[in-house]
Amino acid sequence: MRLPDGFDYGETGERVKRTVADWQALGVAPWDGGTLPDDGLASVLLPGGAKGAVFLIFSNFHVIETYNTADAYVIAVGHLADRIKGGAPVQAAWPREYRALTLPERIEMQDRLGGAGFDPGGVDGKIGPLTVAAVRAFQRSVGLVPDGYPSTDILTRLR
Repeated sequence: MRLPDGFDYGETGERVKRTVADWQALGVAPWDGGTLPDDGLASVLLPGGAKGAVFLIFSNFHVIETYNTADAYVIAVGHLADRIKGGAPVQAAWPREYRALTLPERIEMQDRLGGAGFDPGGVDGKIGPLTVAAVRAFQRSVGLVPDGYPSTDILTRLR
């Protein structure tokens, strides 16, 4: 998927569900310029933040997630199914400059977000929707793209 310039990154995440027609009206489009699949309500997922690949996810994402909640696992299973059906590979590059935060880093990030006035909903090292919202609010406050991605760059800026 491709997002238009000026896209509101606050509209991303599994909890924001829209019809495919609504996403198209907002400028969400496939890389190849074709039409978006219309399989019901969908969400825009950015597992690598604004610099990474964009996925439009449907209810089947949540079905696969019942087996393993890791987004990477669900994306891999879904992408493998798409490839078996003849679909194209993921078109966007993954942001190689990012790495996953360690548990102590996630805890520190949540602690520092809270200390800076951005409530992450607790300090437990789990990156849930409240932590993502806190990261987004922090990103907005410092002029970054508010994609909610908890990167080492965000942690460094909070220090």
